[in-house]
Amino acid sequence: MIRILQEALNNARRHSSPRNVSVRLWREGDTALVEIDDDGRGFDAGSSGGGVGLSAMRQRASSLGGALRIDSEPGSGTRVRFEAPVAGLLDQ
Repeated sequence: MIRILQEALNNARRHSSPRNVSVRLWREGDTALVEIDDDGRGFDAGSSGGGVGLSAMRQRASSLGGALRIDSEPGSGTRVRFEAPVAGLLDQ
């Protein structure tokens, strides 16, 4: 989970030029959630398969039994949301 968080923050810094970035970590029942929002330049998440960093985040999320969602549009910032079962994270 930490690697996903690091990659999302690194992508925001390198590619988005945000003024603000927020990170939220919380738990809902048996699910752990992480959300990273930035107000940077954004990108067309629908047409971009993403680079190595996005691919690595997706693979890490999958290996933890979780899901990764990336919402972004040009000029509207980016939101990266990861959620996974807490039990899967504790086994790592």
